[in-house]
This record gives sequence, C-alpha cells and structure tokens, in this order.
Amino acid sequence: MISQDRTLDLYFDGIEKIDMPREKMHYIVIIDSKNEKILEYVKNRVKDYKFLTTKIYFTNEQDKYEETNFRTRAERITRNLKYALNEADKFNNRTPYIFMVEDDTLVPKNAFKKL
Repeated sequence: MISQDRTLDLYFDGIEKIDMPREKMHYIVIIDSKNEKILEYVKNRVKDYKFLTTKIYFTNEQDKYEETNFRTRAERITRNLKYALNEADKFNNRTPYIFMVEDDTLVPKNAFKKL
C-alpha cells in the first residue's frame, strides 16, 4: 500500500533486498493517491522484480496521509486493506499467507523467511 512518494526509493530498495521467492509470488500494490507520478514510478520499478504476476491499483484520491480526523483515515486504510486481501484471495487460494509492506516501512532482508 503506497500513499506517499517521499520514501519510495527506500521502499523499493527494501523490496529488492528481501530474500523471497518472487517468481512464486503475486505482487499487489494499491496506490492510495491522485499523484500519477507515483503510479509511473511504481510501474517502472516493479517490472524488473520478476514477480509471478503484478497488479497495480490506483485510487486517484486526494492524499490523506496527514489527515487529522483519525476516523476518516482509519476508514480509508481499512477499505484499502480489505480490497488488498480480497485481491490476494483470488490468487492465493492454496495458502493462508500474505506478506504486506507499506511504503513507509523498511523491512529487514530476512523478514520473509521469519514469516
């Protein structure tokens, strides 16, 4: 789930370093923003990672990262999370696992193996 562009380099550097079987994984990203530059950036970065499939969804909504109304922000996060889980379920009907990372989360190289 991506909403900001300020940490995308770090996010993708982290995704690149995580030791995981990309060729067996479905990569689903929800860009919760109306910033089309983020969409183009994500498309360009993810194409070289060789995931089994890649799906990118773009909400085209005003950024709410700094939203002060917690209820509004929580509802939006919940909606996107439910959508991501429903999409994952379409691909992933043989396993209960989903590995989820947000754009502002830096993940250690061994995170997938620990899961």
